Amino acid sequence: MININIVPVFKQNHKIWNSFAYIEATTIKSMYNQFCFEQLIIEAFNRFKSNWENNTDNFAFAAFYKNIMIGFILGNSNFIRDLFVLPEYSRKGVGNKLLRYAEKINYNYKTDIQLKALSKSIVFYTKNGYKKQNDTNIFIKNLELQVDEYYTIPLFNAYYTLKHIHNTNITESSEYNPYFACVKNKNIIGYANIDNNTIKYKIFDIQNKLKISSELYNIIKEYKYNVCALNLTKQI
Repeated sequence: MININIVPVFKQNHKIWNSFAYIEATTIKSMYNQFCFEQLIIEAFNRFKSNWENNTDNFAFAAFYKNIMIGFILGNSNFIRDLFVLPEYSRKGVGNKLLRYAEKINYNYKTDIQLKALSKSIVFYTKNGYKKQNDTNIFIKNLELQVDEYYTIPLFNAYYTLKHIHNTNITESSEYNPYFACVKNKNIIGYANIDNNTIKYKIFDIQNKLKISSELYNIIKEYKYNVCALNLTKQI
């Protein structure tokens, strides 16, 4: 195990796709001895760009060791599209940690999560509770996570998520204006965002306002620390 930071990627762009594509191509080359490295990068980049532009329910987390991106996980709805970790950081718990973050964000909306596994990743996903579906390379896991009474999640699509419960102007999440929600029993009971370096709160469960505000403050503080300490503004 190594000390890594997992950071939600709110706004994908060319820098992010380049980093994701490099990590994926490097991993594929290492796993399958493929030598068309530049072609792998181009194909991965185009796929990331297309998925981002054609889906509204995207999620993504990046793993950083010091200030270097060493892995990522991304998908949409309840489907994990990609999970890759640089070969030199494999078998160090990075993939497991990324998987837990993706499962937690999907647990709030779905009862299961799916993915398409590469042949050399099947053992990893099986150990993490995923079951193969018939004669396909699709794996499914029922989400029954052990979560705290209150837990926080990033809102990658804040406008879509919050417009149903809070009739006000909601801007989209970005690295400069991230939204986080506090959840209980899969219900959003409060949220907060950073606007002009100020944390703005909206709490629905007034009786537990102090507890909810504290949970939201802590997750935003952690996010801001990671972005600043790791100098991630150049990357995310």
